[in-house]
Amino acid sequence: MFLLFVLVATAFASSEEDPQGAWLLASKTPQSVYGVEGMDYVVEYGLYNVGDRPAVKITLDDRNSYPSTYFEAVRGMLQVNVERLNPGENFTHAVVLRPTHPGLFNFTAAQITYRPDLNSNQIRSGLTTTPGEAYVYRLVEYERRFASKFQYFGIFFLMMAPFTLGAFLLYVNSLRQHFVEEPTAVAKKTTKAH
Repeated sequence: MFLLFVLVATAFASSEEDPQGAWLLASKTPQSVYGVEGMDYVVEYGLYNVGDRPAVKITLDDRNSYPSTYFEAVRGMLQVNVERLNPGENFTHAVVLRPTHPGLFNFTAAQITYRPDLNSNQIRSGLTTTPGEAYVYRLVEYERRFASKFQYFGIFFLMMAPFTLGAFLLYVNSLRQHFVEEPTAVAKKTTKAH
């Protein structure tokens, strides 16, 4: 019982001490559903300052997750510097990458470093969220599994059109031979008036 009391008292004592300075929450989210060799892969980073002071000299570095031997940076940079992020503000950054090799990749967290105050020499560091493992498909495999099958339906239509059209023409010819059209009532009235 005494131990429980000490734990509760410690929790209340530590909750009274508000953290001073800037505190950044960081996220890393892939926007592309599939990674495909030779196609664009978009990753979005988000920083949010939940502290009571501005964060300064912020560096976001994700070069370890996407090495240049396996990914080509099409737009954006994997290392970004932000001069200042005020309390309650957020910062988003997107990078467009193009995978050059297929396979299973472990996308780790990006590293962030910043100073918690304008006058502080202290450097805080942290990590973004981690997307985890993802598979980069070969382009041929991706097209076989996920791409539109419109060309296959077009080829099927062209192959089946002669048979369907031939059967329809035989049906129409059979109707003409076996059923004689009777004159309609309007046609009968017009012929009697003459």
